[in-house]
Amino acid sequence: MQTWKNVAYITGTKSLNGGLVTRSVSGLSFLPDIGMKVWFVPPVLDMPREGTIIDKTDDDVFGATLFVDTVSDIDIASKLIGCNILISAEDAQRASFGDEDKYIGYDVVDKTYGNLGKVIGVKTMPAQLLLVVRGQTGKELLIPMVPEIITSTDEMRTRMHTDIPKGLMSL
Repeated sequence: MQTWKNVAYITGTKSLNGGLVTRSVSGLSFLPDIGMKVWFVPPVLDMPREGTIIDKTDDDVFGATLFVDTVSDIDIASKLIGCNILISAEDAQRASFGDEDKYIGYDVVDKTYGNLGKVIGVKTMPAQLLLVVRGQTGKELLIPMVPEIITSTDEMRTRMHTDIPKGLMSL
C-alpha cells in the first residue's frame, strides 16, 4: 500500500502556462522537485488529480512555482487553488526532510527584537518545526518555522530574518 506526505498547498497561479504558486504546509524548506509525481487533494471535478513536475522556480524558502505536465493552462491551474499537494512517502524520504539542518549556525535577526542569537538546531513537533536559537545570554528560544514568522533567509550572509508576534517572546 502506498503512503503519501502532504507537503504543500496551492495558493495561486503564475503565467498562462499553468504555473501553480505553492507554499509548504508545515514551514519546511520546500520539498517537491522536478520529476516527482504529485497528487492534488481534494480532487476537483473534471480537473487533473495527479501529474509530474516538469519545471520549478523557487520563490523563497517556503514555496515555489511548479509546472506540472497535466496542468497546461491558467484555467486549469486556477481551479486547483486551495488543493494540497501530496508526494509519495518514498519521494519525501529521498528528498530528505532533514534539509532544515542547513540553517544551523545562521544568525536570527528579528524586525522588532533585533539580534536573537544563532540557530543551534531544529526540533520536530507534530504540527511544525521549531528553530532552536541560542540567545546571547545562553537562553534557548523556540521559534516556529512558518512563513508568517520566518520572513526571509540570506544564504550568503547566513542570516534569517523574523517577525515574531508580540507575546511569543515572553513564553
